[in-house]
Amino acid sequence: MLTKPSRIVDAERGRTLDQDSAGEVLLRGPISMLGYLDNEKATRNAFDSEGWLRTGDVGYMDGDGKLYIIDRKKVSPMVNSVNIVGKGG
Repeated sequence: MLTKPSRIVDAERGRTLDQDSAGEVLLRGPISMLGYLDNEKATRNAFDSEGWLRTGDVGYMDGDGKLYIIDRKKVSPMVNSVNIVGKGG
């Protein structure tokens, strides 16, 4: 179970949302990546101005601080030439 350091934000405005409100999941700390190897532009796009990693996941935190992932915001990734489509895709 992942709790902190994570936060849920309104992706359009960048503001932190209240508990039980769905938005983009951001992560920071030793559990997140440092960046993309030899790709500074992708690294810049993956993090916000405060160093939070934009996961592309949509989720919410309940009153106990538990994080729930409910959808994907980003375009689905390709794995072995297969498009992995989430609930929203």
